[in-house]
Amino acid sequence: DFQEWKDLARTTGLQGELFNICTSFLHETGTVRYFGNFFDPQSLRKGAFDNTVYLDVQWMISVLKGLVRHDRQALQDFFASTGDSLMLRRVNRLNATARLHPDLLPFLWPSVAASAKYWAAVRQGDLQERDLWAAGDVVSSGTDVDKAVELLEGFDLVVRQRGEYLVPSALPQGKLWVSADTCCSSICTFKFRTKYPRLPASLFQRVVVRVAGRVSSVQFSSKTAVFYFQGNVCTASVDSDSDGAEQ
Repeated sequence: DFQEWKDLARTTGLQGELFNICTSFLHETGTVRYFGNFFDPQSLRKGAFDNTVYLDVQWMISVLKGLVRHDRQALQDFFASTGDSLMLRRVNRLNATARLHPDLLPFLWPSVAASAKYWAAVRQGDLQERDLWAAGDVVSSGTDVDKAVELLEGFDLVVRQRGEYLVPSALPQGKLWVSADTCCSSICTFKFRTKYPRLPASLFQRVVVRVAGRVSSVQFSSKTAVFYFQGNVCTASVDSDSDGAEQ
């Protein structure tokens, strides 16, 4: 936790402003991850982010691989075998629309009590899924699950909206469409287009997450997003030209 991190730093002589600068530097260089913001008291990222410093790189990788993936066959097979049609629909919805129901969170990583039967079945059966988690458990309590979700939020991989989590990075690249009426050019009063030699990987998905957290609702595909807020509509999209440049 952040106080433990602060106490550890104090033993090396880091305090006050120097401690803040060093923590920020270590975060920016990827040595640790701290998503709080002690430089900006009005930051939108104040709150839960302030109390956690992530040190274990392998644990962070495990959290990411539990969510940003497209093969959830083991989970689908489990819910089909138990006859849990509601949870099966939620898994299918996550695969198709990248919308994650909170009840699925315990099933993303081994293992807490709510998902114990699933992970027991994985360890006895599905070879591919078992090998994926050969390093052992990632979470052991509800608090660990909450910390994992906070990490994903810090990386701009998920955002909570209307009782569920949006996960644009988990959307199949082949899902290119949104509802036709949302992209009607007649509703776009102002337009802006710019070209870049190349965009960083997953930049568009991260932009969708950042903006979605500030609007009323959003529709998105792997290349297009439509945001709604107080009667206004904003459409954002990314594509490539024949030279490979992105715009």
